[in-house]
Amino acid sequence: MEKRDKVRLEIQEHGTMLSDYFHGTSGVMLSINIDKKSTCKDVLDMIEDEINMIWDHIEYVAKYHGYDTSILEYHIEAEQAKMANYVMNKGDMNKPFNPDLDFDFDEMPEDDFEELPVAIFSIEFIEE
Repeated sequence: MEKRDKVRLEIQEHGTMLSDYFHGTSGVMLSINIDKKSTCKDVLDMIEDEINMIWDHIEYVAKYHGYDTSILEYHIEAEQAKMANYVMNKGDMNKPFNPDLDFDFDEMPEDDFEELPVAIFSIEFIEE
């Protein structure tokens, strides 16, 4: 794909839901497994881990959208820093990300295959 002049990158939060409730994205979905004890810091760390695990896919989608991949890593890190600053300015990094959840991974049987809600974020490539 050809590079476009005005494509910006943004990480967006879509909420906590069952993954099949999410209507998708033209960007890249980041699905984060959380429970009622997962903190905001845990979620930020898991987003970074998820990005690292699917980096090749992120690069592929960026190229598809005409995004300059030579600046991709820099802009993703800037978005992650923006998210961390937002959380720190709102309060405590150690507060639960979603305390309304009614499950705790430590209390669940290992053979429980029930689908659980996940925190869904996405990396969007927005043409301006």
